[in-house]
Amino acid sequence: PIFYAREIGMAGTLLASFFLSGRSVRALSLPSALLLPLLLSALLLTQNGAPAGQSWPAADAFALGGVKALAYAGMNTALSSGVLCDMQKNLDKKGLCRACAWLFFFVLLLLLLGVRALQGAGNEVMQSALPFVFLLRGYGKTGFYLAAALLYFASLSTLAAILRALLRQA
Repeated sequence: PIFYAREIGMAGTLLASFFLSGRSVRALSLPSALLLPLLLSALLLTQNGAPAGQSWPAADAFALGGVKALAYAGMNTALSSGVLCDMQKNLDKKGLCRACAWLFFFVLLLLLLGVRALQGAGNEVMQSALPFVFLLRGYGKTGFYLAAALLYFASLSTLAAILRALLRQA
């Protein structure tokens, strides 16, 4: 137990985000470079598969899920717009198309693995506050630390991108 661990962690994360937000796009991508392999590992570890006989969601639930996915994608695009604009400056049209294609296929892979992991876990995971902690609970402390690292690097990368966009506007 460390006194004020939460506050120390928040301050450290904010300082790291400020540090990363003022650096190059390559430096800013460091948390994401750590996050993506961890996320892929976590998703691969949670591939129990959907229970036998499980059907697709009802049409209205499927449509609502699509609307939520579009809203979430729009929010993430808005949050990362500063970084995306900086990246665009370094790529020609062919490189930009290639980067978009790689991003599309990688995100599609992550989404498919995520859907399969969630279907395999059942409805209980949908009610949990932290689904990755729930999905990785069978791996004990290792699963807990993997879930904690996922949440931390996701938060750090998002905060750094937001701060970069805000600092560029100032």
